[in-house]
Amino acid sequence: MKSQRRRTNFILPIPAQTMAKRKLSPVNFEIGISPWPLSSSLPMRISDHEFEHVCTIEPARDTSGSVQLFMPQGRYTNARSLPLNRYGLGPFCKFKIPRRYQHSGVYVLTIDEEVRYVGECMNLSNRFNAGYGNISPKNCFKGGQETNCRLNNLVCVAAQAREQISLWFFQTDDYKVVEANLRLILNAVWNRV
Repeated sequence: MKSQRRRTNFILPIPAQTMAKRKLSPVNFEIGISPWPLSSSLPMRISDHEFEHVCTIEPARDTSGSVQLFMPQGRYTNARSLPLNRYGLGPFCKFKIPRRYQHSGVYVLTIDEEVRYVGECMNLSNRFNAGYGNISPKNCFKGGQETNCRLNNLVCVAAQAREQISLWFFQTDDYKVVEANLRLILNAVWNRV
């Protein structure tokens, strides 16, 4: 009986037994159809860049196992009567990544083996822990960080659907150029055009 293969637009690692047959190193990857699950112990190679698996993003959950939802905009003293930004309504979740990634580079978010977002940063841990993972009340309003709100909400929705959210990182000082090139190559659905 043939194994079922599923189609994906993710760049997947080749399993160890296949690498041995083909005499390939662990950093070689195939694009397209693969019957194998993504292994976070192997790096992910996109174009000429090797991405390290940082972590699986898991938002805070309540005692029943549901994602805890937050609506921080009510805590903002809106003295200028600013409207909410396009993504400021939420709901939002809270999550953290390890603090040891104090480096500049390019990151990729994957959902169940599919690249969904490509971004760049000067400090990965700060970008996620103080930006995406904890929405400040003022960022929900016009002039705030719309991208933080948008990405947090997308992660929240994916987590509620029990999808696996993984973060990958390529450390580089040339992060703006690398990110621009990868956005063109990958055309990830969470990246705005």
